[in-house]
Amino acid sequence: MTASLNNWKNTRNIHYNELQEFCIKNTDSNLIVTAPTGMGKTEAGLLWCGDNKCFFVLPLKTAINAMYERIKKLCGDNSQEDYKERVALVHSDMKSYYLEDSIISGKNYDFAYAQCSKQLALPITICTPDQIFDFALKYAGYEYKLAVASYSKFIIDEIQMYSPDVLAAIIYAIEMIHTLGGKVAVITATLPPFVRNEIEKILGTDVKTSDFSDKGKLRHNVKVYEKNLQSDDIIKIFDDTICDKVKKYLVVCNSIDIANKMYTEIKNSDINASVNLFHSNFTKNDRKTKENAILAASEKTNESMNIPEIWISTSVVEASLDIDFDILITELSDLFSLFQRFGRVNRKGNKDFSSYNCFVFTEIQGNAHRFVDDAIHSLSKQAILSVDGIISEVLKKELIDEYLSVEKIEKSKYYQEYRKIYKYYKEYVDYLSLKKDGIRSIDRSDAVPIDVYNQNESAIEKALDVLKSDTYSRDDKLKANEEILGFTVSVPKFRIDDYEIKKLKMPYTELPVINSSYDSECGIRFDKEKKTKKQDKSDDNGEPDNFI
Repeated sequence: MTASLNNWKNTRNIHYNELQEFCIKNTDSNLIVTAPTGMGKTEAGLLWCGDNKCFFVLPLKTAINAMYERIKKLCGDNSQEDYKERVALVHSDMKSYYLEDSIISGKNYDFAYAQCSKQLALPITICTPDQIFDFALKYAGYEYKLAVASYSKFIIDEIQMYSPDVLAAIIYAIEMIHTLGGKVAVITATLPPFVRNEIEKILGTDVKTSDFSDKGKLRHNVKVYEKNLQSDDIIKIFDDTICDKVKKYLVVCNSIDIANKMYTEIKNSDINASVNLFHSNFTKNDRKTKENAILAASEKTNESMNIPEIWISTSVVEASLDIDFDILITELSDLFSLFQRFGRVNRKGNKDFSSYNCFVFTEIQGNAHRFVDDAIHSLSKQAILSVDGIISEVLKKELIDEYLSVEKIEKSKYYQEYRKIYKYYKEYVDYLSLKKDGIRSIDRSDAVPIDVYNQNESAIEKALDVLKSDTYSRDDKLKANEEILGFTVSVPKFRIDDYEIKKLKMPYTELPVINSSYDSECGIRFDKEKKTKKQDKSDDNGEPDNFI
């Protein structure tokens, strides 16, 4: 990888920056590095890895896909598929991504490449923590992954994004890797002080730390409102800021129910803008379409836009999509999440920020009450209320260090849950007694909404026939399987208990069809009168935990 990066540097006639030089200099050490967006953390991490076996660990599949494409470009001639000998993608939707790649390139699905990817056989693997750090569970055969880890290097980005169970597994995995001689680099834009403290306790003197916050550009001008976000607020901010240089607006809500409410109310107003909605409650096909649309919106020049665009979303845009908008209007969850959201505005620091471009509403509303940690939200609220105007990367770090210090965060439910799970991994873990299959508590499953099934019944049944027949090739069966999965939505498992109508019989599994409403504009909706099993379950349309 070192030769490829040097070739990339020489071709572009650029010089490595301070972060990248720091990683080259300390390639034999563990690292804890914080650096702002735009400093080339990806290249820095790869330079630290050098020509060693490398795992690049990220929290979200969309971010992993983007990183995979980025590293592919560094690996030689893509038309000759040189990358297939050097870099692999590993997450739960890997087959879908590889299949789409093969269809675009007009080639057959490469089963050998997929198998090598799953076996962690290539020099660089980009993956979720579930795919590599599950050796913390000490399941039967875990020694294989741990042996690989003993001579590998791990780059861990966005470590603040994880729920307490996943973070506990990552920290314990770092301890196991360090004990056997592997190396770890935590390179991230924001780092919770207690996480830094936990990692430093494990690595001891065998770690180099550095903070490059003072190298970040000024990009954000912040206005804070101590109130709930309402659609009238969005419309007023739009009316006050719209101009030739401001046409792209991003609204980020903490939960899907509030995002839907904002979308419906603004869509039904007389606002002169294209209003769009994006969250996780869409089918895989529709979600992919919306991802492409929001990326395309981000890349438009303001001069080319006949009408402004407003995108209303949830935490799915925080770290998974490389987007750049003019104005951010957001609810507050916690500081880490908030600063990730800031990164979706004026991303390169080239836009005018003399006026407010980030508007923060501090109060929690809707289903977000169920998954936002009250203690951490309260501390984050105190911190952001002290800001009015331009905020630097240094000030962001100072706010985190002061308001979310180790001593203060120890009182939160999040920290207490983390400590309990970490202790379990370290002292009591017994794979045979576990009630789940991995390091993450997954309470969601794929299902086909009845509306989607009725609209696509012919295509679904035809694909099922292909799967059941012995006359079709492996390629045909894989495409048929992925076609069916494209019609699914990830829903809480209790929803399936409440709303299941029937099951689609597929090889090795059954896919539930549920009695829910669905449309491509707002996604899936559950009506109590459509329940097939009468159970007193509360509604849950919120996003999955996104760290603190």
